[in-house]
Amino acid sequence: PITQKRIDMLDELGFSWSLRSNESVAENWQQRYAELCEYRAQYGHCNVPSRYEANRALAAWCGLQRTNHRQYMKAKEQGLDTSTFAMNDERIQ
Repeated sequence: PITQKRIDMLDELGFSWSLRSNESVAENWQQRYAELCEYRAQYGHCNVPSRYEANRALAAWCGLQRTNHRQYMKAKEQGLDTSTFAMNDERIQ
């Protein structure tokens, strides 16, 4: 595991701990959404197979959306605070 000393050494170098900014995450979401719209226009549904060879990134993104939704719904049913979830009431609206 990484130690605090190593974290500090990397911080001193200006190491970037995140490869994507919030802006690029939002752009990526919009891009995948547009690809899903194209998929739906072509196939008439949004059930992208998990092993969709024509666009593996779209397949992975759809799987992630389903996972986020499942976790969100389970937490809501249990009365947990979902404000920090990838999918939450604010983001759904």
